[in-house]
Amino acid sequence: MRKFIYGLLIFILSRCLISCDSDVYSCDPLADDWVKENLTDVQTMTRSSWLKLNERESVKRAAYVAFYPEIKKKFWTNKIKEVMNDFSWNEKEKDHLRLLLDYINKTDIFNRKEVSEDFELFVYKWNEYAVNELNWTRKLIYAITANGNRLLSKSGDTTGTSDEEFDNKTRMKTNSEDSGYPNCSCSQQSDWCDIFGEIPPWVLSCSGYNCKQQVKGCGTLWEFPCDGICKEPIA
Repeated sequence: MRKFIYGLLIFILSRCLISCDSDVYSCDPLADDWVKENLTDVQTMTRSSWLKLNERESVKRAAYVAFYPEIKKKFWTNKIKEVMNDFSWNEKEKDHLRLLLDYINKTDIFNRKEVSEDFELFVYKWNEYAVNELNWTRKLIYAITANGNRLLSKSGDTTGTSDEEFDNKTRMKTNSEDSGYPNCSCSQQSDWCDIFGEIPPWVLSCSGYNCKQQVKGCGTLWEFPCDGICKEPIA
């Protein structure tokens, strides 16, 4: 009987250890470790406290990934309201931002493990209208929908440090702390590597690079898996 109880305790403990270590918050192991060490504080964050995080962008992104679904929804609701209130927009622009806000509030996208076709279609149509009807730049759309930091101007400038931002041309990125692992920080499904529109749309600039852990946290509303790195295509 003692052997049975002992064996059962070992089994339960091993299952607990496996489940406790099963959550991955970043493809960057250093950012992932930081979140796990601060998980209790991270999961009670508001958007305001997230903005005040004095950490590099890959850590801030990993912290966001650890949020509960309702916190993620509030995060983007507050971000879009922030964008609407901080700048002057014409009626068409206001309506378009309200459309995004309504979609965030009325759908369960943050509760889903997989990216739905409905969400992908909404994102495609929303982006196309923003470009073709409102003449918004890719940089501005990215700053509104795929960057958690505060928008500083309608040119698409944002707050935050630069380790996850993009220069005026895309480039290959690996982990800045030289951990030996690729910092998979873009999504091939929702590719925002080329925020200035310099690369033809049929050329994939988010390239797969041995990204073993496809953690959500990239692309529009950070709802797509991080499965690549930004890489300048060969001419």
